[in-house]
Amino acid sequence: MGEVTYIIVSEDVFEDPNVGRVISKPYSSLYLPAIPNNFSFSISFGIIDLKYNTDNPVLIQIKSPSGKTLTEQKFNHRLDNNNKGPEVNVTTDLTMYCKNFFFNEEGHYKITVSLDGQGKTLTFPVYKRNESKND
Repeated sequence: MGEVTYIIVSEDVFEDPNVGRVISKPYSSLYLPAIPNNFSFSISFGIIDLKYNTDNPVLIQIKSPSGKTLTEQKFNHRLDNNNKGPEVNVTTDLTMYCKNFFFNEEGHYKITVSLDGQGKTLTFPVYKRNESKND
């Protein structure tokens, strides 16, 4: 069974032909000009120990500080090896793009990525920017 190894929230993710996958401007928290507010960001995550030629059910959830499920994305991630090698140590990195995501309250949001019902949760603080600061 696979395992989720990391979750990173960032501004963007892209492929650079010289270095490969680039996670641009990772965020440990957000300070928005107002709450409620819309904001675009990416959620990147890694999974190890997948099996080839098998549907691997992935669930991504974002919950508000009050515990309300704001989004829930389910999909099967399938890697086919086309009989090119052994079915061991298969890893993958995936990204979910959240465009104009609606943050309706300040506090600690929970981002959970699960595989076969087991996963990791990232606590992600979102606050209203203090206008007296020079952020």
